[in-house]
Amino acid sequence: MNVDVLPKTGPRSKALTYLWPESLGVPEVGMRVRVPLRSLVQEGWIVKVGAEASNFHLKPVRSKISPGPPAPLVDFCLALGELYRVSPSYFLQMASPKDHGSKDFRYDRKPPYVRRYGYDGGADALELLEMSNQPVLYWTPSDSSLLHVLRQRVDHHLYNGGSIVVVVPNYLRLREVETVLEGQGYVLHVYDNDWIDIAACSTKQVVIGPRSAVMAPVANLRALIVVDPLDRSMREQRTPFYELWEIAKYRAQFDNLELEVVTTMPPISVLRSVKVMKAPKVTMAKGFGRVYLHNSYDFGSYLEIVPKVFDISNRQSQYLSDDLDATLIVVFNKKGFILRVRCKSCKEVQACESCSQPLVGVTSVSDAGAENSSRVTLAKERAKLSGLYCASCKVTYPPICARCRSFELRSASKGTQKVSQELQTILGDKVKVVELESLESVDTKSRFDVLVATESVLLGSYKASSVLFLDFDQLIYPNSEGSTYLMYLLSRASSVVQGSKGSIHLQGRYLNSELVQALHRGKGVDYIRELYKERERFGLPPFSDVAKLDQESARRFQSYIDASLESGVDLGVFVGDVDEQEVYVSAGSRRDLLQAVRSFERDSRYKVKRFELSPRGVGFL
Repeated sequence: MNVDVLPKTGPRSKALTYLWPESLGVPEVGMRVRVPLRSLVQEGWIVKVGAEASNFHLKPVRSKISPGPPAPLVDFCLALGELYRVSPSYFLQMASPKDHGSKDFRYDRKPPYVRRYGYDGGADALELLEMSNQPVLYWTPSDSSLLHVLRQRVDHHLYNGGSIVVVVPNYLRLREVETVLEGQGYVLHVYDNDWIDIAACSTKQVVIGPRSAVMAPVANLRALIVVDPLDRSMREQRTPFYELWEIAKYRAQFDNLELEVVTTMPPISVLRSVKVMKAPKVTMAKGFGRVYLHNSYDFGSYLEIVPKVFDISNRQSQYLSDDLDATLIVVFNKKGFILRVRCKSCKEVQACESCSQPLVGVTSVSDAGAENSSRVTLAKERAKLSGLYCASCKVTYPPICARCRSFELRSASKGTQKVSQELQTILGDKVKVVELESLESVDTKSRFDVLVATESVLLGSYKASSVLFLDFDQLIYPNSEGSTYLMYLLSRASSVVQGSKGSIHLQGRYLNSELVQALHRGKGVDYIRELYKERERFGLPPFSDVAKLDQESARRFQSYIDASLESGVDLGVFVGDVDEQEVYVSAGSRRDLLQAVRSFERDSRYKVKRFELSPRGVGFL
């Protein structure tokens, strides 16, 4: 018997035929196996059983690793591979158990599944881009009602029959959802820790997990619920640059599921295709804490801002009856210590002469003159560089620019570890400053005065009297959903400070945006209303999907587009400057972009060497 196996690494979207030894038992579509590929042994998935015989000598499958997704999910992964122009093995890995030692498992015997997509499927994967069923959006205020609404939706679907998959941004939110849903009398599983139990369960069940849970092999699946799709954890920052919300739409379309969104702030793309329920235009804004602005131009350093904010937080904490985890939470979106050192004169980033790796700044810890200096001055003195260090070569250099020989060097970036140490110096030993390097490593029962962390701290259930965003500008991204993402961050911060009981502080250089000024003036309600009016009219800039091509493919593609225009066919695709190192191709929709590339490859018989779908908002348009 022959089987087609898709290797984990190897030719893109190309399955290879192997001989199946009888000693391995009965093969099944989706099974994870090891196969020889060139001089190596690779992991792969069986995508077809009973492949056509070959005139060549076939290599045998080496061994079985673990069970994998059922045949329909394999078909779905093949379609996603075509939509995102990557190997389907990327999505097959999401749908498979991480534990290679999983016990042998076989699905209930059903009539053979007829593959719709993939290599010999009769359907076109682009049809999944069409949204036939209308999702439902539950837009909740920025408080604990999100979990309450989520439990209501789960109970509703279980009452009507069928299983539910709940997708949350990360494992911290997963534990909160698990606490709310457990003990309700139904089967609750966590993806993919309980992969075998999920796949073998034939009764109604609730599956919760991070974004990979969208590929859970659930039988009798009725509904798919996505929590906070705008969260950054719901977007893959590397190839294939997918957004979880898109994958959820395709899965709902593929399996004819009910799709729902429970969120504090939805992205614009959600509002374009969903039916909104419980849209609190006023209620949501009432839950926002008061917003204070601290422009960096008015202060020499954030070291002068934090003590003032800490005093405000101390006064506010006296009027909060609930137990607080911290008086002040400082949000800074970089981890670690000093990452790079740059010269103020020539703007050169200092690098090692031997290995060309960026040098790390070595700071002085001398307390000389501390009795005659303020804490802010002392923290600035400690931040001065006393040398440069290469972690690879174990070599220390003097603090002199290697290019212009200037002594004016400064750290080009710093992280939460460096910020926490500086704040400890400023606020004194009586104030407990903790860096939340990992959400798993901190005892949440203890009380902190100042908690320094990245924006991931906003996803938990921490409570504080104030939240301070350092360098708020770095959270603003040049994409079409920048305003809604900032509203999402501020709504999460408002839940941390318990709504109007606390305050939110923004420190940065560019705090004159319409959103920030509206919240500062307490006009959040009016801003949300205007935002709704714009969305209802859909008078927004058109969305564009952008891809990155290699130069040779881009040149050929540009010639093909020009020839099509001369013949009177407008593909609606634009190619950037081919002379650039990175060539961007853009179209009004992903369907138009993929259809144009598919037509180009078919007519010219040339395979595009590199095609990277980029995040929304990237490109030349």
